[in-house]
Amino acid sequence: MAINYPFAAPTTLAFEILKVRHGTPVPQELLGLADRPADEHVCVRKLHTYSGAPFYYAGFTCPPPVFETLPGDTARNRKLLAAVLKEPGNHPSGTKPSH
Repeated sequence: MAINYPFAAPTTLAFEILKVRHGTPVPQELLGLADRPADEHVCVRKLHTYSGAPFYYAGFTCPPPVFETLPGDTARNRKLLAAVLKEPGNHPSGTKPSH
């Protein structure tokens, strides 16, 4: 199972939450030229390790209503993008993927 597959979570893959911050503005450099600044987002910073070795530092920012759809301790146990896309209504097509 590839570690970069968004829905993969082999047992040797672990996540350490470094920070969860509410009310965080989205940095302007992440927005398009026509986008207006967005605020009141949730920012999660986490470190991914594989077989105990750090391999990826992730920053995940999303609106609070999207973050709140995630069950319980999702940020500590799963890849956040995969978790968000698995929740009905969060997927761009509005449907839950079949993965």
